[in-house]
Amino acid sequence: RWAVQFSSATSQLLCRPGGTLSLRPSQEKTTLGRTVDVGFISRASTRPELDSQPVLVDEIVPIVNADHPLAGADGLKPKDLMHEMIFVREEGSTGRDTTDRLLQEHGLSDRIAMEAASHEAIRALVMAGAGIGFVPRSCLGGAGIAVPVSIIDLPQLCAPLNLHMVCLKDRLQSDAQARFMELASPPDLWSGPGAFNDSSLPFASD
Repeated sequence: RWAVQFSSATSQLLCRPGGTLSLRPSQEKTTLGRTVDVGFISRASTRPELDSQPVLVDEIVPIVNADHPLAGADGLKPKDLMHEMIFVREEGSTGRDTTDRLLQEHGLSDRIAMEAASHEAIRALVMAGAGIGFVPRSCLGGAGIAVPVSIIDLPQLCAPLNLHMVCLKDRLQSDAQARFMELASPPDLWSGPGAFNDSSLPFASD
């Protein structure tokens, strides 16, 4: 059997037997530097030294506390968020580029009130009624109802978030790495019965 342990302190997956997988914002660099065997990034890599394989399609969505006036509201427009505080992930994190693009397109960049170190921090702020958060849909659990927040009905402020697995083309793979990459390829690893979730494998946190 294979054992995978996530370290929140280092944002790395420690695989036994052998192998290290990176979930850090700089995973492309650490993979190139041979610090880790496999990295995850939110886009296809353009580096010729790396193999890049898509493994997941997620979605960035805006969320509010279930008691917020915008929760469940119909006919909303992006300008309805002009007076709200917006919480996003820190620079360099997975999904930040996508979030920035959405906010810039609708003139909401100035409403960013905090750059959080984790999606859990964003959810905590939202659940406290402090404002609006932008997180991957997968962070909300099954069907988006695992935490007491509401996804705002604003398709203009939602966008696909692609997760790609990268590794060095010329690096000899260990048996553990090869097996992990084989296991990570089927879509049902990340969704469906028995899938990894946000608490057991928070790949979307970086």
